[in-house]
Amino acid sequence: MTHPARSSALSAQAIRYLISGGGVVALDFLSFCLLTRLWPDAYVAANVAAKTIGALSGFFLHKHFTFAGEQAHGAPTQLTLYIALYVFNMALSSAIIFGAVEVLGWHELLAKIVADVIVVATSFVTCRLLVFAQRATGAVQRR
Repeated sequence: MTHPARSSALSAQAIRYLISGGGVVALDFLSFCLLTRLWPDAYVAANVAAKTIGALSGFFLHKHFTFAGEQAHGAPTQLTLYIALYVFNMALSSAIIFGAVEVLGWHELLAKIVADVIVVATSFVTCRLLVFAQRATGAVQRR
């Protein structure tokens, strides 16, 4: 059975993630739309650039707003983990977009939306449990 305080903290983080993540996704998506308008055939490169813009804003929003509090890792460790997550997300979303466009014949914007839904869901779990994990009660170690 889930402890009520943990359930409440998870709900609050999920709401903050939706707010800040919504801004990050909007920035990412608008960047992607602009870049694919300028270079229509470069949708994978546009996705990489848009994900980079989103990731930069996302790190600061998630560190200081979404998962604010006593965190288990210091900023250097968090940044390293976040960059690793970003690289994974970029590769995953680019592969989904490429496959959806080239194999399934989808429009690149539809492929981007589907890829982002998958990436956002997996990112929340990874950020919460690993990148911005909360410090355990009584723990004083900071990496």
